[in-house]
Amino acid sequence: MLFVAWGTYLLVAGVTLFLSPRLLSNTVLNVHLRYGLKLGGTYITMTAGALWVLVGWSLFFRPRWARCVAALLCMYALSAGFASALIFGDKSSLTALWWGQMVASVVVWYLLRKQTRDYFQRPIA
Repeated sequence: MLFVAWGTYLLVAGVTLFLSPRLLSNTVLNVHLRYGLKLGGTYITMTAGALWVLVGWSLFFRPRWARCVAALLCMYALSAGFASALIFGDKSSLTALWWGQMVASVVVWYLLRKQTRDYFQRPIA
């Protein structure tokens, strides 16, 4: 559910910024998306949102690839968060970084546990 929520957030933000770039320029939303928007713009934001939604939705059906891709996405989020804080090190980015790192770390830990791996290998009853 977390993946779907974050992906929807990115999709809505990307579409909104694509349709009306000045609408969200000075909001809290822009602080969280600043790193991605400076690197790739709205297209990358929308593509990333679609990827997070796809992986999140797939996790409900328990294919093995979804667990692996979800763990890789969270590991990427961990590294991108550190890079964002180092490059654009304002205080709001550091606060968001701390919470984002905590959530991503817990998700990676959960997805790589043996019990979770076994859960994704069982057939859906």
